[in-house]
Amino acid sequence: MCIRDRFTIKAKTVINCAGPFADNIRLMDDPKVEKRIVGSRGVHLILPHSYTSSNLGVLIPKTSDGRIMFILPYQGSTIAGTTDHKHEIENNPIAPESDIKEIAEVLDIYFKGDVQKSVMAAWCGIRPLVEAKTKPKTSFGLKIESFKNSLFKVIGKKQKESATKALTRSHEVEVSKSGLISLLGGKWTAYRKMGEDTVDQIFAEHPELKTNENESVSRNVRLIAVSYTHLRAHETSLHLVCRLLLENK
Repeated sequence: MCIRDRFTIKAKTVINCAGPFADNIRLMDDPKVEKRIVGSRGVHLILPHSYTSSNLGVLIPKTSDGRIMFILPYQGSTIAGTTDHKHEIENNPIAPESDIKEIAEVLDIYFKGDVQKSVMAAWCGIRPLVEAKTKPKTSFGLKIESFKNSLFKVIGKKQKESATKALTRSHEVEVSKSGLISLLGGKWTAYRKMGEDTVDQIFAEHPELKTNENESVSRNVRLIAVSYTHLRAHETSLHLVCRLLLENK
């Protein structure tokens, strides 16, 4: 429930884990801080279950524009999607028709029929990618920057939109001058490592909080619903994937 009342909370430290909105919190802490988060749009389609089997997905490691695309069984249907289009940070992103068409056209290469006609639903999410901190520019550096800007103008707007491919998918734990600890970037598949690094940073800043009882044990705890059968499915060879695609054609 949202309320308008203001009240004071006292704590040893404050952790900023706001995902794509992390810069908003950093700017509240220091209005002069350099923004670090770049939004990368991820669009996902829901297709009929006939596009995948119940326990096997397909990974397309490189589309024509260099992105990764996945097709996975999901809740009795199929989910297909990709990321890497730059997107402004907003609360309720909507999947553009152009992205839906792009994904469907890639899938048309591997599956019979017009995939776009089979789309049951589509949604969009924003992945927070981390930009490196800007270094002070020398006169030579400024000339290089000017050359890059000119080059971007020649390449065109579409290429700039896909420029998030060059940004890291890794996370970073940042500590501000005031002591605010910000977890920047990262992704779901690394959430345990992200949490561990953040907690380690808390202990580094406040060693008095650390005891033998609060050592991280997550690396020894199995993920929910993980079994060796699932692990083997994810280790499918490229040859088997290719064979399944050819059989479906």
